[in-house]
Amino acid sequence: MLAIILQREIAGNLPRLHAGMQAIATLTPQQRAHAAPALADAFGITFWVALALIALTLVPVLLLPRAERQATAGEPAAGRRNA
Repeated sequence: MLAIILQREIAGNLPRLHAGMQAIATLTPQQRAHAAPALADAFGITFWVALALIALTLVPVLLLPRAERQATAGEPAAGRRNA
């Protein structure tokens, strides 16, 4: 999913690169200098999306029930075995 987001952002920021990332190798140094900020922006947006997805997954994880510790030390906690 992140690869698709990155690809769409690159295509949106650099519409002249119809051949994809391979076309960057054929650019002149001046064209590369012009394309670098657009590529950085595309990668930045992709990483922000990844961060948002991680944050969204943390919410349900924090809401998961926790195993309560037993009052006595001799009893194993729920879901754990003695080794």
